[in-house]
Amino acid sequence: MSLYVTGDVHGDLDEFDWRLARSGIDFVEDDVLLLLGDVGLKYGDYLHYYFPSYLAELPCTVLVMRGNHDVRYWRDMVRGDYGECPEAVEWQGNVFMREAAYPNVLYVADEGDVLTIDGHTCLAVPGAWSIDHEIRRERHLPFEPEEKLTEDERDVLLRKAAHEDVEYVFSHTCPAFWMSELSDLLLPPGFVSEVDNSMEEWLDDVLDVVSPTLRGWYFGHFHGIRDVARGTGHLLYRNFVRVF
Repeated sequence: MSLYVTGDVHGDLDEFDWRLARSGIDFVEDDVLLLLGDVGLKYGDYLHYYFPSYLAELPCTVLVMRGNHDVRYWRDMVRGDYGECPEAVEWQGNVFMREAAYPNVLYVADEGDVLTIDGHTCLAVPGAWSIDHEIRRERHLPFEPEEKLTEDERDVLLRKAAHEDVEYVFSHTCPAFWMSELSDLLLPPGFVSEVDNSMEEWLDDVLDVVSPTLRGWYFGHFHGIRDVARGTGHLLYRNFVRVF
């Protein structure tokens, strides 16, 4: 099998289809595609019924991780606000949620998890803080109040990572250590009255924990394509990368 990852989609199926066509990738049944958050399948009142159907037509397994512009999928599935017939399923020893109508589309736990994919130990870290949160609230646009991981969720996930030899990290945002290499992609100071980098600062701790065994860290969120930290970190946007 091969594992491919890609960055933010924001519900734009035409752009995603163009991205896939340009990549030249011909997925097969054993392949896995991991979406690194801000997928846009559901956010606020927006529910893109056609996008899960599109993903379900792919021959591979699709792993969906939430970003800051996504709802908490597991939470909404459990309480019945999302999809039809949701169920917890096991895949390669990991637990995911899925809708019965789309059996190959698997949702990563809202709070993240340590996953085993084809024998590789992978840390999935969903969520981030939205730089546009003030505008979204003022204009009554979709907003997910629980977009970041809570402090308790971060503590649990960090402890999990510390007890595993993590080879790959898949997150929506990135460690604060790397932000200086992304300065041209960040909004200028003063765009919002406050900035919350607590997720990124916590990811510095994650980076310290996983560094001895880390082979690669892949993230989205910043709408660019770039390798950082001397090739350790990989920012994805309108591209696909084969991880292994």
